[in-house]
Amino acid sequence: MSEMLHTKVAIVSKMAPNMLCIKFKSDCLVEKEDVIEIDSILLSLADKGDYFVLVDALNVLSNMTTEAQRYFSKQSVFGKRVIATAILVNNLPIRLTATIFIKFQQPEFPTKIFRTKKEALNWFKEFES
Repeated sequence: MSEMLHTKVAIVSKMAPNMLCIKFKSDCLVEKEDVIEIDSILLSLADKGDYFVLVDALNVLSNMTTEAQRYFSKQSVFGKRVIATAILVNNLPIRLTATIFIKFQQPEFPTKIFRTKKEALNWFKEFES
């Protein structure tokens, strides 16, 4: 389950049969074309069914354009298969970016910010039936 695909701004991997991870790299400006590429990679890693997405932004200092945020929240092809997205953060700048993403872009899937992977995985359990 550890296939990893790299882009200039992120590493995308499959963590579990129904969970994909996006680990953003530091010191990047994530633009719309970057998230379109990530969307394509998510689709290539996914089998049938819906998925949880863990966005790992721990120890990252980067930013994402409004157009990229809008694509992720509303236009992503893979987004239609997302059960829920957990965003891991441990610094104020990324927490602010994630909060703005959730508040203003209003993703079409449940999205929440966490400090730890354990908290995020526990939240995902609330969606399992």
